[in-house]
Amino acid sequence: MSKITSVICELNPLHHGHLKVFSEIVDNEKDAVIIAVMSGNITQRSLPAIYDKYIRAETAVKNGANIVVELPFPWSSSGAESFALGGIRIASELGTQKVYFGSESADLGYLLKASEIKDSDEFKSTQISIEKSERGQGSASVFEKAMSRFGIDSLKANDKLAIEYIRYGKKEGINEFFPVKRDEKVTCSSELRDSIYNYGIESVIQYLPESEFTLLSQNEPSDMDSFYKLLFAYSKLQMKGKTDILKYIIKRSRESENEREFIKLLPNSKHTRARLIREILYDMFDIGKDFFNSRPEYTVLLAADEKGKNYLSENRKRLSSFLITKPSDTENFSDTAQKQIELLRKSDELYTLLTNKKSDYFLKKHPYIKKRGEL
Repeated sequence: MSKITSVICELNPLHHGHLKVFSEIVDNEKDAVIIAVMSGNITQRSLPAIYDKYIRAETAVKNGANIVVELPFPWSSSGAESFALGGIRIASELGTQKVYFGSESADLGYLLKASEIKDSDEFKSTQISIEKSERGQGSASVFEKAMSRFGIDSLKANDKLAIEYIRYGKKEGINEFFPVKRDEKVTCSSELRDSIYNYGIESVIQYLPESEFTLLSQNEPSDMDSFYKLLFAYSKLQMKGKTDILKYIIKRSRESENEREFIKLLPNSKHTRARLIREILYDMFDIGKDFFNSRPEYTVLLAADEKGKNYLSENRKRLSSFLITKPSDTENFSDTAQKQIELLRKSDELYTLLTNKKSDYFLKKHPYIKKRGEL
């Protein structure tokens, strides 16, 4: 039986820091099938990916992954807990025994301790106490203050995600975790995106693998201005304001002259811009809080090489009701999965508005399959 190792990622876009993670997996797990569970067209910051999911999946397979499957919307755009839950659930269904992840600390003992603390009743009580005594604090601030009382300080973004991977991994029966030290000298994905949007793909050539640069050069990035216009128009004209946070968003939209001002005015002392954009999207797609009580009942195959293709063929029967290979063919999936898939299709259709593609573009896509010997 093949050893299965997974990494949950966005690759938005893939850079040398991601290559370090893939290289360590390849070096440490020489016989393993490497699965990348990758965010689809809407990412964790609730923004459209700079390049679509099939393009990014192809770059992953050309740089170390054997299989790339989708972490679908809305898990792909959710906070750390639901993002990790979705990614781990998919990895587990595909047979994963070990999870790799980027980490600022790369201290597995520290991360294991933090995950155990977060699962404890004492930690939950501490959070409630802080929320009551310091009203108006955002959830991230409450989490950090609660953790500090247990001796866990200065957790950065990747380490916070790592805690959730470990927590949910254990619940799914995964007990092997491997943090890879994040290289602080590597330019981060957000800086690369800004440079591509402002100066073009040539401005980041030194930060990308050659195969990726060639592919991205042949495609246009998503249109962020159009996305912001859509959020602004929806908030101003369509949103009903059913909650205090939605009422706040409506107020900001009516105070703004244009979409850029609206996006700039959105964040406040309690909520980040990403959190508020997420609220707009979830209202647009009618996604309630109770939605995340469920786990993803499917994933979409985006890319594979020969090794990955062989593994999927060997496990076709077991995966047939979970893995979508043809986006338009989902008849054998459960009612719950069908409802989830419909949200994915709507989010993909939204993405086509930002990339000058026909609305059914992603329904007609096929996974990229890397041929033996192809660079």
